[in-house]
Amino acid sequence: MQGTFYNRNIRRAVVYFLLLRFHFVSAVVLFLSELWLLQLLLLTKLNDILCQLLWVFNSQLKFEDPAEGEPALVATFKQLHEDLTVGFCALEDETR
Repeated sequence: MQGTFYNRNIRRAVVYFLLLRFHFVSAVVLFLSELWLLQLLLLTKLNDILCQLLWVFNSQLKFEDPAEGEPALVATFKQLHEDLTVGFCALEDETR
């Protein structure tokens, strides 16, 4: 039961990341379409965010103890959601 909850939240977090990435890249590409060097820089930063997200999944969340209960896992995923949102807001602020 905990495994399906965990997998469902991982999928939600990845889908949320991809939606944020799509929104961010589409907004940035409209303004920076002629500046390919800046696009490359932004894609590198997005890649860093994705690598950090995957590192969190593989190192920290993999070893979460289901015995702690659903509230502890929900709190962990809410914190991950908040970190993703703050990371993308900071990246958006850098491009303005």
